[in-house]
Amino acid sequence: MEYKPYLYQKKAQKFILERNISMLMFGNGMGDTVVALTVINELLYERFATDKVLIITSAHSAKGKWKNELEKWDHLYRLKAVFIRGSDAEKKRILKGDFSLYFITHESLNWLIREEGFPFSYVIADDFFLYRNPDTARFKRFMKIRKGLSFLLALSSFEALDHPEDLWGQIFLLDDGKRLENIRSGFYDRYFFTKKYNENGYARIIREPKEGALIRIREKISDICFTDDPALTIAELSNRYCDVYVRMEPAEYARYRLLEKGVLSLNEHCEEIENGGRTVRKMQAANGLICDKNKNLHILHNHKIDEIRHILRKAVNERVLIVYWFRHEKEMIRSLIPCLEVLETYEDIYKWRQGKIRAALVSAAAENAVYVKRIETDILVWFSLPWATSAYERLNNSVIQANKTVIYHLLTRNTIDEELIRNIRKAQKTWAILKGGREDGKPVSDRDYS
Repeated sequence: MEYKPYLYQKKAQKFILERNISMLMFGNGMGDTVVALTVINELLYERFATDKVLIITSAHSAKGKWKNELEKWDHLYRLKAVFIRGSDAEKKRILKGDFSLYFITHESLNWLIREEGFPFSYVIADDFFLYRNPDTARFKRFMKIRKGLSFLLALSSFEALDHPEDLWGQIFLLDDGKRLENIRSGFYDRYFFTKKYNENGYARIIREPKEGALIRIREKISDICFTDDPALTIAELSNRYCDVYVRMEPAEYARYRLLEKGVLSLNEHCEEIENGGRTVRKMQAANGLICDKNKNLHILHNHKIDEIRHILRKAVNERVLIVYWFRHEKEMIRSLIPCLEVLETYEDIYKWRQGKIRAALVSAAAENAVYVKRIETDILVWFSLPWATSAYERLNNSVIQANKTVIYHLLTRNTIDEELIRNIRKAQKTWAILKGGREDGKPVSDRDYS
């Protein structure tokens, strides 16, 4: 297929080629993979800057989106790719081959450094948000190779981060602390208010951006970080969202209140819940099905199930995708609504794309095949919201059709669901500010953050 880049993709390619170090912050489906491959193609065969490039990614992505993009576009025909895997001897043999692109997993990077002394100076790091935590071994491994690189392109996404402070680790790996302070505590002190409090016996820390902080961060990283087109405003996004609230009966609320105090009391079952498990149990209770410490399931209510039935009845000629977060919810929903299929494999997704499945369940878990092979749906229903906003954004970006998909949030009144949806709204405004997005036709300001 002939590659006809959008204007923002052309700008991204120019931005990357003008720098030795850069980061591309695109949402899912915006075409960061083909942009990266186009840049590599020019560096290899037009500028002759290098003869090989290492791409650090997951095995799933290497076999999925990278392989698909290489096969899809005509202008990439000269790129020969290989995946570094197998025994130590097989890996060494692969490295001696004549290839343009060498794929390696994040976990195998340590072997390459230890055994081969890292024989690459041109690197693309996919899913760079995985390196956001400087305390991890993965971050420290990357630090070992960073200063020896002549070219580094990091592929990340604002939506893959749970908090704006997660930006520090990624930017530090790119510029060694020149833009956002050279120590993490300095970054926190300059741009955030830190609040410490005790919740159920556990110390919690929350950081809120200071006024103007997000805009200053965006300006600081704008010369090294290219974001996707912010034309889709928060106002446009909000037109697609539909919050559907349900209410529990008084007896059900009474059991929910006991959960807040650390007691699970359903039917004849009663147990105490440790502080660390209360949030999970409250999330499960809001959805209607609770899993106890012995992995037995207890139904609290079916109010969200009733709303799913209502949505399905109205969606006569529309495709409906229902998202669950906890594994046990899949069987509960299917037992009560048998007509639903489950999208778990590439075969399932192929049937969906062929129109053989009209309504289905999908997990919000990161390993789900949906993230690699994008699908489309008319209606997306969040049966249970995840705590991590990054999981929410990843799945949304994988399945929505621009300005067409309607997203339903099923929320139980006066429960933790209301806190979860507030976290999501807050994160969306944060990323809009960092991208330079607009709200209601006006520049988004930090005053809109709260």
